[in-house]
Order: sequence, then structure tokens, then C-alpha cells
Amino acid sequence: IGVQWIHQLVSSLVAYVMFLILPPELSKIAVPVWAMLYISAGHIHRQYINYLGWDMDFTGAQMVLTMKLYSLAWNLYDGQALAKGEGSRASKKCAPFAVKELPGIIE
Repeated sequence: IGVQWIHQLVSSLVAYVMFLILPPELSKIAVPVWAMLYISAGHIHRQYINYLGWDMDFTGAQMVLTMKLYSLAWNLYDGQALAKGEGSRASKKCAPFAVKELPGIIE
């Protein structure tokens, strides 16, 4: 894989900055859209340069990271909605997974 780890670093840092800047109501949509656009661009690029080929590249790990960023965005929204007492039925159902505040960048 070589230096392709930079893709996970860049997409994670961009998502973290989005979590810091955007309110949870907006980041629950913006972060998953960013992650899906990034992984889609990676897949399209790979199809373009190696159509029907088999190479190990960053997209495998990026798919897992996309799922994790997606779930963190919604868990942060649920945690902050429940803390305000505004939780919907879905938020209350997902309360065990709710994250009340953004973890540190190393966590």
C-alpha cells in the first residue's frame, strides 16, 4: 500500500475539522456526504486506472473508515440531542451508543 495511508489521514482530519466547526444537526449530514464522496472518488479513480484489475489500494481501509465516520456523526448528534432533552424515538433507541462530546483527535 505504501504511502496510500495519507488518504485515511486526510479524510479523517477533514471530518474532524467539520465536527469542530459545524453544529451536530449539520455534521450528521455533511460528514457522511464528505466520506461517501471521498470513497466514491477513490473507487472511480481506481476503475479508471485499473479497470477489472485487482490491486490492493487504500479503498478497502477507506470503506471501513467511511462507516466509522458515518456512525460517529450520528452518535454525536444523538448524544447532544439527548443531553438537551430533544431526543427522538430513534435517538432514545440508540442512547447506549450516543457520544456526548467530540473525542480528542488521538482517541
